[in-house]
Amino acid sequence: MAGRLRGRALYLLSQVSNHGDLAVKLSSLKQAKDIMVAACPSLAPELFPCLAELQHSPEPLVRKSLIQVVEEMRHSLIFVRVLLALLKDKDSAVAKQSIFSGTNFFCSIVEELSLQFHQHGIVERWLEELWTWMIKFKDAVYGILWEAASATTKLLALKFLETCVLLFTPDCNESEKQTPKAITRSGRAFRVSCLYDGHPVLNLVALASEANKSLAILLDLLRSVDSLTGLLTISIINCLATIARKRPLHYNSILSALLNFEPNLETAKCHMASVLYSLRTAFLGFLRCTYPAVLESRGRLLGALQGMNAGDVADQVIRQVDKMKKKSDRASRDAQLIRASSQLPVAGDAIRKRALPLENEEPNRGLDMDAKRICHGSKVSLLNSGLTPAEQMLAVIAALIAVGNRGAKSIEILISEIQPDLLAEMVITTTQHLPKDSPPLGRLYDQPVTCQSATGSNKRRESRLADRSR
Repeated sequence: MAGRLRGRALYLLSQVSNHGDLAVKLSSLKQAKDIMVAACPSLAPELFPCLAELQHSPEPLVRKSLIQVVEEMRHSLIFVRVLLALLKDKDSAVAKQSIFSGTNFFCSIVEELSLQFHQHGIVERWLEELWTWMIKFKDAVYGILWEAASATTKLLALKFLETCVLLFTPDCNESEKQTPKAITRSGRAFRVSCLYDGHPVLNLVALASEANKSLAILLDLLRSVDSLTGLLTISIINCLATIARKRPLHYNSILSALLNFEPNLETAKCHMASVLYSLRTAFLGFLRCTYPAVLESRGRLLGALQGMNAGDVADQVIRQVDKMKKKSDRASRDAQLIRASSQLPVAGDAIRKRALPLENEEPNRGLDMDAKRICHGSKVSLLNSGLTPAEQMLAVIAALIAVGNRGAKSIEILISEIQPDLLAEMVITTTQHLPKDSPPLGRLYDQPVTCQSATGSNKRRESRLADRSR
């Protein structure tokens, strides 16, 4: 069976090399890939040399398809070698596919290195060798930015720089180190915090240096935009803005560079209106962030946006962000209160600790303050009432219902956080207060009949009076 499949795969690869019809070439390449990946993976290493020869095909579509084919054969050195060979292909579509596939492969190798060490305590030699080749790929992509390549190819090289910075810089939310196993299960991407305990291949200091180097290249390119096209200038600004939003560690340096960005209008090769619009979009995007560095720089951002005649838009964005932040803080307080109230038997103490400060907050106008007083005042009054936990929770729900629509969301959160045992007690407590006897059903039907008969008698009385008057 394996021999027959091997012969079939070799025949298909020869069709790719020798057939004159491009459609046949592409179809044969796909069929050969299916044999190597799905039908008989053990044959793949034996067929790799024949597959690698296709990088010299005169057809650009064949070379591009070759990259897509070998990308599915993960953890193979032939893939990286093909990538490096086609990275500087004369056809821009092939070069772009090489950078795109190589970027994905680069991220997957980093994740695999981290995961393998934490799961097994070692890094296999073949994976370490792949990482060595990926470093060569990274350096080759960096070189494209300074060479005579198409603008679209350089765009993907810029995105690779952005990926390296994001990959090797800690996130502002990484307050605790995480294991790759936990991250994989939660569906998240690689985080540098996985390496805080050490790694035999991935060195934290080296990775941080690599991130700083990539960011420095982007900043250098921003300073030399007078010699770049408008498309590349806008892409550089967008990459820096993305890094600043997602990695606050670099926010201040990027903000300073963007604020000091003043291209020479006479020598610039770009459409300045489009570049200024990208800057405006970047600054507005910063205002939508809520971490401390952005909040501290609001004045500088407002000044820059006012200079771009976007001050009104900036004020509107700030109002929206502040409103969302207040809602988020309020929801967070409600969630903390709900969690505290569901932890028995210390529910009363938790409510007391959170409810008392709210009584001393600065009063708001209108219905919001009345709702807060009703809600929190009723919770405080429950503390010394001697009610059971179930009765306390029912009273809290009743207070939220009294607030109206503003309490609906809090009720949903509260019910979702209640433990099953407590919820069962609440149901039992509620049923105890139901009336023992239901109202007689006859009453529901007697009243309309009485009304109808009364109406009939009135009509007869009016008829008699009319007859007498005649």
